[in-house]
Parts: sequence; structure tokens; C-alpha cells
Amino acid sequence: MDKKKLISIGIVVLTIVVVVIIAATTGGNNDPEVVPTQSTTTPTTENDIRIGYSAEVLENSLKVYKDDVFVQELKYPTDHDGKFVLELAKNHISFLDMNFDGNEDICLTISASQEKYDYYCWIYNTEKDEFQYNKTLSSLNSISLDAEKKQVISTEEKDGKKVYVIYEWKDGDLKKLETKTKAPEAVKDNVLGSTSSNNTTARPDKNQGTSNNGGLSGVIVPESRPQGSSGGIVIATENKNEIWY
Repeated sequence: MDKKKLISIGIVVLTIVVVVIIAATTGGNNDPEVVPTQSTTTPTTENDIRIGYSAEVLENSLKVYKDDVFVQELKYPTDHDGKFVLELAKNHISFLDMNFDGNEDICLTISASQEKYDYYCWIYNTEKDEFQYNKTLSSLNSISLDAEKKQVISTEEKDGKKVYVIYEWKDGDLKKLETKTKAPEAVKDNVLGSTSSNNTTARPDKNQGTSNNGGLSGVIVPESRPQGSSGGIVIATENKNEIWY
């Protein structure tokens, strides 16, 4: 047998040995190798999570923005009897569903004294796509919301004692339902604008503002939160009071 044949036989044998070794180490699995894929999702940034409304509280009006785009200017009513306190209002504005229709409304705390809070409230009109001032809602004191029962509660004083007037929405109007002498569960530490329902918080590069219970200022929420019963954290910046989710 000549030298060339020996080399050819050697190459064939070596090839067979290599194939056998590979088959043994892979267990004979002919499935293609699965290569883990890397996520191409861009890390969430501060700007990515910002949605919803923000507002600029001015001396005579409230300018509303959505995603930094100006959408509406709301003039204050003239019958506030000198109750409007600008510095208080700048740090106590909330976007939340006050009539339980699934859309966010606006509540601006304009004054506070002896646990009594006054407000300007605007309800979002879906047909006109705008916020409209609601005189009845704005006339209530120390408002609390019960999203589970879909009730608005006003804490008032009668004969030197606190009473709790409960309202419900009927056909777009706020109607008085009943008056209680014992505080409903929704009122406890959940009055809009009160320090008990808001905890001071801060964000990077922002001034301090107010946050609220679980994203809701002055709202008691059922275990299964209904659509639209969400509010957010209100951040007071140099020029705007911003709502974040």
C-alpha cells in the first residue's frame, strides 16, 4: 500500500472519529441551537412615563396643558369672596375623576382655614372636549370622594358640630342625597387639599410639591379600581404644577 493511500485512509478515519465525538457530546440532538435574544427595549426615562395633564396656576386663571401642549385657559369665577390664596392654590391642584365618568376633572384648593377647604372645580365635558366650571361642586366644603359608591362628600358645620353631606351625580348634576353625623369611611384622612391626604415629595430638578394616597388625592378606592378613578402626583415646578402618573 503506497503512501498516498495511507494518508487518505488516515484522513477518513480521523473524520469519522471527529464526527463520533461531536455526536457523543451533543447527545445526537439535531435541533438548531437556541440563542437567547437581547431585549431592544429602550430603558424607560423620565420623559417616557409622563402622560396626562399639567396646569399653570396664575392669579386670574388656570392654564391647562396636555403633554406640554396648551389646551385651555380657565378663568376663575368672580364670586370667591376673597378666598383665593394663590400660593396655596399653586401647590394644591389635582386632576382626578370627580363625577366618576372615566375622565379626569380638575380640583383647585383655593383656601384653607381650621380644617375647612374651599375649591374651584372644573368637570370635563366629553362632547365639547373642554373643562367646564361646576358651581355646585365648587360650593362644597372639604370635599372627599368615594369612588366605590360614586359619591361626593362635603364636610360642613352645623350648630357647632361637623356633619357630612353626601351627594350623587344624576344626569350630569350633583344632587344632595343625605346628611350624616358620623364621618363616612371615605372622609378619614382623605379630604382634598388637606395635609393628611397629601405627603410632601420631590423629584429631581423640581421644587417640592404634594403627592396623594396611592395616586389619588382625597379619594377612597375599591380593591378593583374603576376606570377613570385615578389621579396622580402633583409636582410644583417653577412655572407649573404638574400631574404625573
